[in-house]
Amino acid sequence: MFLLLVMLLLQLRPVQTFLAQKVLEGVSKKTNHEISLNRVKVSWLDRASLQDILIRDLKNDTLLYSGELTINYRLWDLINGDYLNVEEVESQKIRLKLMKYDSSSKLNLSQFIDALKKDTVKKESKPIYVDQVLLSNLKLSLTDKTKAPSPEKLDFANLNFDIPDFGIGELAIESDTISGNIFQMNGIENYSDFTISNLTTRFKFSNHALSVDDLEFRTPTSYISDSLEFFYNGFDDFGSFVDSVSFILHFKDSKISKGDFKTITGLDQVKSDITIDGIIWGTVGDFNIEETRFGYGNSYFVGGVSCFGLPDLSQTFILADLTDSHVLPKDLRPYIGEYADNLEQMGKIDFTGSFAGFLKDFVARGDFETNQGSVHTDINLKIPKDASQMSYDGNLEFKDVNVGAFLKNDLFQRVNLKASISGRGIKPDNADLQLKALVYQSGLKGYVYDTIEADGKFAKNYFEGVFAVNDPNCKLTGEARIDFRQEPEVLDLDLFVNTFNARELNLTSRNISSYGHIQLDLVDLDVDNFVGKLKVDSGLFSLNDRQILLDSIRISADYEQDS
Repeated sequence: MFLLLVMLLLQLRPVQTFLAQKVLEGVSKKTNHEISLNRVKVSWLDRASLQDILIRDLKNDTLLYSGELTINYRLWDLINGDYLNVEEVESQKIRLKLMKYDSSSKLNLSQFIDALKKDTVKKESKPIYVDQVLLSNLKLSLTDKTKAPSPEKLDFANLNFDIPDFGIGELAIESDTISGNIFQMNGIENYSDFTISNLTTRFKFSNHALSVDDLEFRTPTSYISDSLEFFYNGFDDFGSFVDSVSFILHFKDSKISKGDFKTITGLDQVKSDITIDGIIWGTVGDFNIEETRFGYGNSYFVGGVSCFGLPDLSQTFILADLTDSHVLPKDLRPYIGEYADNLEQMGKIDFTGSFAGFLKDFVARGDFETNQGSVHTDINLKIPKDASQMSYDGNLEFKDVNVGAFLKNDLFQRVNLKASISGRGIKPDNADLQLKALVYQSGLKGYVYDTIEADGKFAKNYFEGVFAVNDPNCKLTGEARIDFRQEPEVLDLDLFVNTFNARELNLTSRNISSYGHIQLDLVDLDVDNFVGKLKVDSGLFSLNDRQILLDSIRISADYEQDS
């Protein structure tokens, strides 16, 4: 009879509200936080409805507010069991306002949790299990007044989320660890307009770690799956997420759009959507990528990468070891502009190699394979703001490379060479470089030369240097100046010729050969249209099988002017 009387008494709303307020007064006194509610309704001791719950932080600002919170629970589990089982928690309107006021204080939520633990008798508290949590119209904000807002990106120190729907199943609260299954979440971060279309995952959350498994995360343009783990010293570390929170991220068939990448990092250097399969670990500032495949457009990179110095991409040092990768030149167009036109002549580029340095000052070692030949590089490349002035210094090897296709100049064909190179510019009209090269089995004007050695300078379509040719139809040494800056071309040679068969070299249709000391100033590389000056000392000249032995000869020819 007494128990029945108590149960009937507890059904009276004034009594329910009075008891709840007394409990909250005790918590408020213990934590030094103002806590209040407007009304409590308990139905048959297994359902409670709390209205206008308000918790203020130590600065008397709102920490938590709920318009109405409904709880379905089992009272006898609380009284007699080892745990409390709650069937459902539902709230139609909830506001969680996280604040960090100064550098010497913790996050207001951390202060409240620490106050709850203060002077508590150390004993194991009963676990709480909730079958389902349904939150509607959730507003979540984080403001760190010690950090200036960053409006150009998603600012982890200043957030303002509107979350219309948030559902958790199998929620467990054990000591300081919370775990569960998020089966529904969507919302928008108002400062950056970053939108979450849907989030589902299993999670475990404590004072020092957050892990999510079976992750499915979507924005309107991105998709991330698999698992994430975050490690930190306390909740305050999220205010300095870039440096203070470490992570291990496992990506599977994931995509980050260029728009979301810019929103999250504030960087606009990424011009294409990125696909990811693999592992990334570290911090945002210093992270490592292992066994990962990155794709953008129709290109992809496979291998490992370490980055130090983010989020300032211009100051980020990168170490990369890449295998089984390929790139289509059109995917590079947003980064190198019109220079992609030259690369597009080469087709798809397969490569392996390594990269060390900054994005605009790095050493690249690699093997590049195309249907227009292969290239091996060991070179330092510097890319200034004006990409046309990029500079390079290192070693280069071509194997059957169609240089004519790359330069869009039919004077050259496929080239094999080993060279050391130092200079700037990559197009004929702006290149300025010093080159020491061994060229072999290479085409010029349709003839394949055995061996050419050259040491000289090429600057804006102008070459000057010394060379030696060793070929059955051309054996000579000399100095050369070749000017491609105008049409017809201008050639200035000082040669010591052992063998020279002009027709076999595709320089003329006539049977011309010679040897001796020859000085030649030639306009147009077609000898049949000879315009210039020829000086021969102690030489033999042959024209159509007629030989002339010369002690010396001087020949000059010029264009005839129309009258």
